[in-house]
Amino acid sequence: RWCSIGREGAVILSQRIPPGLKRLQLGFRGCGIDSQGIRALAERLPRDLEQLHLGLRGCPIGSEGARAVAMRLPKLLVDLHLELRDCRLCAAGVRAIAEQLPRDLRLLQLELSGCGAMTNKDVGALMCKLPPTL
Repeated sequence: RWCSIGREGAVILSQRIPPGLKRLQLGFRGCGIDSQGIRALAERLPRDLEQLHLGLRGCPIGSEGARAVAMRLPKLLVDLHLELRDCRLCAAGVRAIAEQLPRDLRLLQLELSGCGAMTNKDVGALMCKLPPTL
């Protein structure tokens, strides 16, 4: 573990995200943020956000946390980078993200290594959901 802000730190940080942001980059590599912590952050993502980079490598957000992020992805996003390596995701979490990708997205980076429950079929389903702008 790199730091220990965990759920409580994520909740505190979420309360300080300015609502008018256009670009947001948060790196929490190994910080112990769980599904409830990432849900708190996701709920506070600004609606007008155009660029989002969430580095969650090694955080145990699981598919529940991935779904929480997916459901709150701002519709104006054109640049999305989700680092979900070793986050205990399964196919359901990746599917949730794929189904909620903003339609005007122009750049997408998904880091999913360490998601051992993913199959080729799951990756194919993700590819079918990519917006036409990519």
